[in-house]
Amino acid sequence: MSLLIRNFLLSLLLAVPLGAGAEPCTQTAFERLQKEGTPILVSIHADWCPTCRAQAPIVQSLLEQNPYRRIQLLRVDFDERLRPRV
Repeated sequence: MSLLIRNFLLSLLLAVPLGAGAEPCTQTAFERLQKEGTPILVSIHADWCPTCRAQAPIVQSLLEQNPYRRIQLLRVDFDERLRPRV
């Protein structure tokens, strides 16, 4: 993975509440999975986005298929990312 892509992904990392089948995309989770050699798919999601809602079940069904079961889904909630932290 190039340093540019890695730094971009790490800049997006934020723990957010997510549905089943996905882990919050945090720096700790990303680095842990990377050290384990687990393939990672980072999904940037917004509840109001029709494309995001449409692709969620497709991605989930793909990850349940045998060739893709090792892939770990990490999600970044777009709206949560924009909310100011208190």
